[in-house]
Amino acid sequence: MQGTTLVAIWETPLPVVVKCNVDCALFNNNFITAYSLYFRDSRGNFLLSVSNHGVLSASSTEVETISLHETIKILQPVISEFDCKIMVDVVNSNNTLLNELGDVLF
Repeated sequence: MQGTTLVAIWETPLPVVVKCNVDCALFNNNFITAYSLYFRDSRGNFLLSVSNHGVLSASSTEVETISLHETIKILQPVISEFDCKIMVDVVNSNNTLLNELGDVLF
C-alpha cells in the first residue's frame, strides 16, 4: 500500500524474561567500534545498561554479534532486539555458522 507507515512499538516480554536492546556504532572507517546494551523488565522499567568501545576493525554485524555474546554472559533468559537484519536472521537460523559470526556466538 502506498503511503503506509510502519511504526515499531516496544512489546513487553513475559514476566520472567528481560528484554535487551542492542545498538552499535562504527567510527573512523570502522576501526573504532562501540556498543550499548539496554535491559528492561516486562513492565518496561529500566534495569541495567552496559556500553563498551574499542579499536577493532569490524563490520556492524560483527559488533552486534559481540554485543549478543556480552548480553548472554550478563543475563539469561533474555530477548535481544537488534537493528541489523543479518544478525536477526543468524539468531533465528538453525544452521551452524562456519564463519566469524559463528566463532563469536558459539
